[in-house]
Amino acid sequence: MLVRDYVIVLSVLICSNGMAKADVHLESGEQQQIMMELYTSEGCSSCPPAEKYLNNFYNNSRLWKPFIPLAFHVDYWDKLGWQDMYARPDYSKRQRDYAKKLGARTIYTPEFFVNGKEWRPGFYTRLPQLNRDIVGNLQVDVNGQSLTAVFFPVQADMGKSQLNIALLGMNLHSHIRAGENAGRIATHQFVVLAQKTIHSDSNTWETTLPQFQQGATTNTQAVVVWVSEPGSPVPVQAVGGFLTREDKP
Repeated sequence: MLVRDYVIVLSVLICSNGMAKADVHLESGEQQQIMMELYTSEGCSSCPPAEKYLNNFYNNSRLWKPFIPLAFHVDYWDKLGWQDMYARPDYSKRQRDYAKKLGARTIYTPEFFVNGKEWRPGFYTRLPQLNRDIVGNLQVDVNGQSLTAVFFPVQADMGKSQLNIALLGMNLHSHIRAGENAGRIATHQFVVLAQKTIHSDSNTWETTLPQFQQGATTNTQAVVVWVSEPGSPVPVQAVGGFLTREDKP
């Protein structure tokens, strides 16, 4: 059976009154979504099964609601023979921030966090539990490179907060030529290619998308946006969705 390539491009829609709608509108609803963070590296021989597990969410009917996957490539494996082009010190710091908050003595790969709590998927055969709190509705609009967001927390007295924006790349391939995975051709989904954080006293934000890392190009992009308390890596609420999508057989 032949599989035809297709491209879905989310374009600007025009309302009946002539006003332009957002290119992409994302809304979480009040129930907390399930943000799954994988800390990984192309230099780690234990990571491919974990990445394969995360990759499987690409065609999952529950992608983005409730499951929001992200793969943060850390840089502390780079010194062992292979430099992971997707790794950044900021992503290693985020993992260390989790360790500090949880009182853990070490960080490692692969490591999963689900809504800010360390999580082990066993033999990569199970999903996180679906019992979720009612936390508030996060609404995000993306117009070109511009992004606006507003969070309506159930906890009415929630004051200062921060918005975190991650730009993801899909269907990425690397021919790993050194290190523990030498000779492997890796396929990556949900790779964080750029990330930024901005603060607010009113749970509203106007900003731009973060910029791609140099050298990282992809025809399929997604965005994940989450609200957290200032200085905390733990998501309170999150949304995610494709900006562009191209699937190939």
